[in-house]
Amino acid sequence: MNKSIIFLTIMLFSILQGCDNMDVETKGIPEFNAAVVKYPGLLNNRHIKGKQLHGHKEDCSDGVHWENLVIHNLTLENVEMWNAYLKNVTFVDCKFIKVDFERCIFDNVKFIRGKIYGYPDTDKPRSSREYKSIFDIYITRVLFDGTEFGQSVNLDFGPGIVVMRNIKADLSPKKNAWLLSGTDLQVRLDNCKVSNQAAVLMLGEKNTLYTTNSRFINAELKLKGPAAWIENCVLKNSSLPHAATVVIKNNQLSGVGVGGQDNQRYFLIGNTFSRPADPDGSTAGLLIARQNTSIDNANLYLYADGHIPGIVGVDSGNVHIYNAEIDELDMRQQRFNKHMASLSLQNVKIGKGDWEFGDIRQGKWENVEIYPPVDLGKGKFGEIIGHRVEFPQGTPWKNGDLKITPSYEPLTFDKPPVPTLEETGLAQFWKENDFPVENY
Repeated sequence: MNKSIIFLTIMLFSILQGCDNMDVETKGIPEFNAAVVKYPGLLNNRHIKGKQLHGHKEDCSDGVHWENLVIHNLTLENVEMWNAYLKNVTFVDCKFIKVDFERCIFDNVKFIRGKIYGYPDTDKPRSSREYKSIFDIYITRVLFDGTEFGQSVNLDFGPGIVVMRNIKADLSPKKNAWLLSGTDLQVRLDNCKVSNQAAVLMLGEKNTLYTTNSRFINAELKLKGPAAWIENCVLKNSSLPHAATVVIKNNQLSGVGVGGQDNQRYFLIGNTFSRPADPDGSTAGLLIARQNTSIDNANLYLYADGHIPGIVGVDSGNVHIYNAEIDELDMRQQRFNKHMASLSLQNVKIGKGDWEFGDIRQGKWENVEIYPPVDLGKGKFGEIIGHRVEFPQGTPWKNGDLKITPSYEPLTFDKPPVPTLEETGLAQFWKENDFPVENY
């Protein structure tokens, strides 16, 4: 072995592990990159702590450069690594403790198991950079498989593909944090556990989300874009995507909120529902079937096929509810200066309702049972056409009267088939772009 390389390697590790007076930022990075190229195993089983490894060029040409590496048991603690370029790098059983990857480029980077977390500090605001692990990165493809996320972690990625599977991100309540954010991301989540934070919070208009076999508690799944699909998951006290086509299929739902956008089609089918409870034991709203603005061309289809305990609150757009037994149906359009374009009900039983702030422009109701009390208050209702609308316990209306125009013929309803995964484009995309399972 070349003696100069041996000396350089020893010098580098003294720089990275204990010699704080050495100028790593200006002199260490080129030598560091050269040593890693020469000895690909150089980073295995190492602990790099309290260092600034900064590049300065936007193309990351003068920062840390790692390529075609599998790195085992590396710990980075309190490390700033700005403008780094990582390509075809796999981290196996590595730890990242309060790291700052700012303005970096990650091209096909994988995190297999390992941990990522910041420093616990409940007194500082979430915007503070002093104690967080920050991944502010332009990406092509990134995988997290079996990775555990602690508190004070913020993943903020540029356009690209993110796959998370078998991850755990379980915070204590009221941390007010987010896990994955970014712009124009294609995200795949499978067998993940996320609690008390935003699982995904994505900007831009080109996002997609494909989520299966996961558990979200007090979490958010917020994005706009072409499509989102959530299947075989548990979602409690969580908000769901706003994509153009959304399918929520075969999940366990409790206290979830759904949102909307222009020309949206939102489908809920095959789900089971449970009643959420506030800390004082009172019941909270179960399902907020809402569009966030008064969008007359947005449609939400709730194919319930069973009992929905608790409150179903409907806001705006066109809401279609089929085959449901609802404990309480609430309307609140006037509170938020909205209206509902239409409300369609077929084979629906309503236990009671609070409609005093309703503003429904029109509706078609067939095979509907309504039980008292239903408070109409100052509610506004356009033409409601009914076929076999019944009041088994007498007139249910309180503080007013709702006129229902009878139809002696069965009504026609808008009941489109639920799109398949293939029809959303997600099946083909993930067939081509998912990460294969690898053993390390």
